[in-house]
Amino acid sequence: MVGTCYHHSLAPVLPKEVFRKEIQTFKHVWEKAWNCNDHSRGFFPPEMAFTEEMIDVLRDEGYDWVIVAAHHFSRTCLTYLTHQGADPETNYQINSSEPNRADLNGPSPTDGWWYESPNPGNAAWNVAPFAYQLHTIQYVNPQTGEVKRMVAVPSDDMLSYQAGYSGATMNYAEHIAYGADDSDHPVVVLPATDGDNAWGGGASSWQESWPSFTHQAREKGWDNGPFRGLSISMETRQPLPMWRMVPGYAPKCAMALHIFSNGWNRLIVLAISMPAIPIRRLTS
Repeated sequence: MVGTCYHHSLAPVLPKEVFRKEIQTFKHVWEKAWNCNDHSRGFFPPEMAFTEEMIDVLRDEGYDWVIVAAHHFSRTCLTYLTHQGADPETNYQINSSEPNRADLNGPSPTDGWWYESPNPGNAAWNVAPFAYQLHTIQYVNPQTGEVKRMVAVPSDDMLSYQAGYSGATMNYAEHIAYGADDSDHPVVVLPATDGDNAWGGGASSWQESWPSFTHQAREKGWDNGPFRGLSISMETRQPLPMWRMVPGYAPKCAMALHIFSNGWNRLIVLAISMPAIPIRRLTS
């Protein structure tokens, strides 16, 4: 079970001391519930809200990898607003705010772009294979210059919405697997539902949706066991649990120049641009 915030709080807008306490509270409750302190090295940020500042606390708390939405990488590509299909007359078909021009400092892929509008209506372009590969991301302390790094594990926005509201299918997975021909940098097909939204995480999710998705993956030759997130290469098409996959591929991860600060598309854009409110300790 990956780590998360105890109160489902938006980590990017929390003071670091509060964010740290959220994690420590989650660990404490987890240990009491499971009578075990063998915590995961992975972290799931509530509402997929993530910014590089969080790496500072996550690494201190023992996390090596974090799940982020794929568009956190897609929206850093220099070709995000210029690739074929992005129409400026229709707000580039993204149904959300444009990325800041300062964020556009990643690679310049010309193909592999795809778009789909999920149920809530917030959508973004994503690009395969770049946005679906593991990347090393970092935080640099502005005062000391100390560097902290961890691995970002991408989860697809559209597949995750589909998994939470109607059940994941292989239709989106075909887009994600585009160009997955590098065995050293496999593509990750990872739906990540946020809590118990719709049926994501509920009984129907585990007893109906996931078995159905696993069956579809098996028919495609992508899976021969329980689904735990598929690491895909054109050579093997074999699944790996994230806790096993990340350590094996982390040394080969490309360094991402930048990761876009955001959450579930525009849902969190305004929230993470708000200044954090100082919290004063109450005394008797």
